[in-house]
Amino acid sequence: MRFQFSDKPLSFQEQVEKVLNNEGGFSDHKDDKGGMTNFGISQRSYPLVDIRNLTREQAIEIYYRDYWVKYKVEMLPHHLQGAFFDMAVNHGGRRAVKILQESANNRNKKQIAVDGFIGKQTAKAVERLEVDRLIAFRCLFFAKIVLNNETQMKFWVGWFRRCVEGI
Repeated sequence: MRFQFSDKPLSFQEQVEKVLNNEGGFSDHKDDKGGMTNFGISQRSYPLVDIRNLTREQAIEIYYRDYWVKYKVEMLPHHLQGAFFDMAVNHGGRRAVKILQESANNRNKKQIAVDGFIGKQTAKAVERLEVDRLIAFRCLFFAKIVLNNETQMKFWVGWFRRCVEGI
């Protein structure tokens, strides 16, 4: 499976619209490990935020500050930015970076530390990383969650779809 993406970079606003579409609105599913969420912002990650009354604009501010900027999305090649940003939102930034680093190590002879931080070595290691390899490692991450906790099986098909869309 090969994913086709434009070489033209999408802006933060274009990327966040895709993420917001994936995340949806308010949810309080008993088996969701994040607890109560709104626009994908979880009570577990943001205990001081009024999740129930969170506005779309507030969610976008959080995504920009705590995901786009903090995890240096713009340091990555354009073709990886969308999938990585969605991963950071969905899995948490450090986990997303580790998945990115693991996929780079799978491709490259020179291995980098899988430490959850984007710096010069990671940026260099992912220069020629194929987006489908990154997506395969993301799907593997989802599969491990489901295999290790059967209560999460109900989320599997949605996670898989989100994964292979590769935004």
